[in-house]
Amino acid sequence: MAAREQVIRAETAERAADKALIASRKAVKEARDHVKHLEREAAEEARLAKIKQDQAKSISKRAKPLGRHI
Repeated sequence: MAAREQVIRAETAERAADKALIASRKAVKEARDHVKHLEREAAEEARLAKIKQDQAKSISKRAKPLGRHI
C-alpha cells in the first residue's frame, strides 16, 4: 500500500514538473518574442530619428544664408 502511494505521488510530481517545464518554455518564448519586438521598434524609431535629423540639417543649411543680403 505504501509503495502504491509513493508511486502515485511520484507520478503526480512528474506531471507537475512537466507542466512547470512547459510553462517555463512558454515564458521564455514570450520573453524572446517581446525582446525581438522591442528591437524592431527601437530600430524603426532610430530610422525615423535619422530621417528627422537629416531633414533638420537640410533646413538649417538652407536657412543659414537668409538675411545676409543686406
